[in-house]
Amino acid sequence: MQVRNMLSAGLGAPYKRPHSIPQGCRFSMPFISLLLRAWVITMRQCHVKPRILADDLSVTADGPHTVDWIYTAVQHAQHLLATIGALAQPSKSMLWGLTPELRKELSQLTWVAPADQVLADNHRNQRPDHPPMQVVHYKIAVSTSFRTLGSHFSTDPKLIGTTLTRRMMST
Repeated sequence: MQVRNMLSAGLGAPYKRPHSIPQGCRFSMPFISLLLRAWVITMRQCHVKPRILADDLSVTADGPHTVDWIYTAVQHAQHLLATIGALAQPSKSMLWGLTPELRKELSQLTWVAPADQVLADNHRNQRPDHPPMQVVHYKIAVSTSFRTLGSHFSTDPKLIGTTLTRRMMST
């Protein structure tokens, strides 16, 4: 896709963006919604509740097979996203659970993906010594508190809000 930056003085020089949608494009959200429709249907079949906010994806599960459902959903999501050219980035992914037992189970999961579908160190794992069919095993961090949708979410009984604390400490 060829895009230009728009400034008050006019249009900038054209450049190519092979793997993204320009921010501010009026078609970006409808386009992402259309692309992610298959993801929503697949997640519902995995017994999880899918949620989308712009390009952030979230699933929740509640029931006797929560860990199995989450594991299956994340594996399917990764495959679907790779199919449309997106890459999983484990360092930007997170799991959470309301009970210590659930958090422990989630932290013990190991995720599996083809090496060329996982973003590591801000680049695709495509090196001559790293063939595309090789799989990588990785972990996703389990959090007890995080910021989402402009507010702080805490699953810890202490109800600590690290977002505000970090801001106050940095000033």
